[in-house]
Amino acid sequence: MSFDESKKVKVKNICTWDLYVNRIESNGDFKIAAKKSVSVPINEIIAQVNENNRLFTGDDEKGTNARVYIEDDELRKYLGFDSEESKEKQDILTEDEIVKILNYKTFSSFKENIEKKVLYPFQKSLLMEVAIKNKLNDLAKVQFIEEYTELKFTK
Repeated sequence: MSFDESKKVKVKNICTWDLYVNRIESNGDFKIAAKKSVSVPINEIIAQVNENNRLFTGDDEKGTNARVYIEDDELRKYLGFDSEESKEKQDILTEDEIVKILNYKTFSSFKENIEKKVLYPFQKSLLMEVAIKNKLNDLAKVQFIEEYTELKFTK
């Protein structure tokens, strides 16, 4: 598979704070605002992944828990983050996934999924933000989130 490496694709910052990335293919750095997307040349994205920048590669060099999501299916497949054969998709925690967790009926399912999927400060911050935005109105869940994230549930 080949790409026009000068072409740009969007990358989305999953964190609730701005990220700054040192360029590899040229001078300087670029900013990805909190929860926003920015267009980046494909050659820069490939270079970031090849240098194992965890913002892009996550925990396992396959994009698991990455802070940045590449919004191009073909490039994600090329980089090994998604697979057509096994139908595997990059494992990232999205707002939609958090909403599903917040809506679990049983507290045990809710707690188990939080402990399994919300591991890093950027995910904990996103969890709290989504819980507040969705007006979570379950005292036990709110108390657990506060304790787990060490953040305060404020409106």
